[in-house]
Amino acid sequence: MQAGVEAQTLANCYTAIEIDLEVVPILNKIDLPAAEPERVAEEIEDIVGIDAIDAVRCSAKTGLGIEDVLEEIVKKMPAPEGDAEAPLQALIIDSWFDNYLALCL
Repeated sequence: MQAGVEAQTLANCYTAIEIDLEVVPILNKIDLPAAEPERVAEEIEDIVGIDAIDAVRCSAKTGLGIEDVLEEIVKKMPAPEGDAEAPLQALIIDSWFDNYLALCL
């Protein structure tokens, strides 16, 4: 297995960088026997040009490192801007996976 940074991830990352968003590198699927998080972190640094050596390692499948992912997001993401006195607005997305339909929203 020679998985690394996927094309769709690169496209989304470059878009985020272009519009000046904070990018938080996360290395997923570390539960796989062929996982090479150090190599993938170096690949992120080489291809994207962001520091990834301290990227959070996790497995969404097993739950390993998910709390670290959430902590990193809270630490690195800027606070929302706006009028603190205005009514709160939020967008909630509910999704689930179906073996026949795939991802359902």
